[in-house]
Amino acid sequence: MSADSTVFVDDSPANVDAAATLGMAALNFTDAERLRADLVGLGLLSEPQPIPEPVFHVTERSAWAEAETTGRYPWSSRGLSYLREGFVHCSFADQVPRVGMNHYADLDPSELIVLEMDRDRLPILVEDLGHGPNPHCFAELTPADVLQTHDLPLDEWSKNWQERPST
Repeated sequence: MSADSTVFVDDSPANVDAAATLGMAALNFTDAERLRADLVGLGLLSEPQPIPEPVFHVTERSAWAEAETTGRYPWSSRGLSYLREGFVHCSFADQVPRVGMNHYADLDPSELIVLEMDRDRLPILVEDLGHGPNPHCFAELTPADVLQTHDLPLDEWSKNWQERPST
C-alpha cells in the first residue's frame, strides 16, 4: 500500500501531521459527522440520502431504563457495545418483528421496548451489508435522540411476534 493511496484517521493531531508528512491523506477525527464529511470530500463516500420512513431500535426495557438514568445508551445491539461495533443497529418498521424474533426470542415482549430514533438529529445511514437495506446510527444514543418509545407488540407487529419460534 502506498502512502498516496492511504487515508489515515486519528484523533491525535501529532499523528495526523506525521501521516500527512509521509504523503497520506490525513484526517483528524473529532466526531463521526465530520469524518463522514471528510470522506465524502475525498470521494470515498457518497452524500447521505434522506430517510423517508421512521427508524427504530429494539432493546431491553432494563437497558433503556438505565440509559434514561445515566443519560447514555452504550449499546449497538444485544450484547454488543457501540464502541465495539461503531454504530447502533436499527430497523425499519417492517424489520422490527424479525429483530425481536432473531435476537430476543428468549424474552417476553413485555421485557422489550422499541425506540423511535430522531432521524433528523442523528447520523443514520442505510446500508446493505448483504441482508438487504438496514439503517445504522453512527452515534452513541442518548435519551434526547429518541422521539418516542413503543411497547411490544404494537398492533401491526403482534401477529408476527405471536408466531415467533418457541424456545
